[in-house]
Amino acid sequence: ELVLRDNKLTKLPDVSNFKNLLLFDVSFNEISSLNGLSKVSNTLKELYVSKNEVTKMEELEHLHELQILELGSNRLR
Repeated sequence: ELVLRDNKLTKLPDVSNFKNLLLFDVSFNEISSLNGLSKVSNTLKELYVSKNEVTKMEELEHLHELQILELGSNRLR
């Protein structure tokens, strides 16, 4: 698990070193893009990106094990 909630992050950090990541939480930040998500391990089961500034769902295609995707309170249209 990697939880980086409420840290004023403006972009997704590079987490490619976490080879068996199951949960990634970057909620309550200032992230505007999911750019870089393609580097996240395909073992990921839970992704929390709520309460950010995300405008587009992208780079999710490789997350075949994903069971929970939380994108509430963003700028998706």
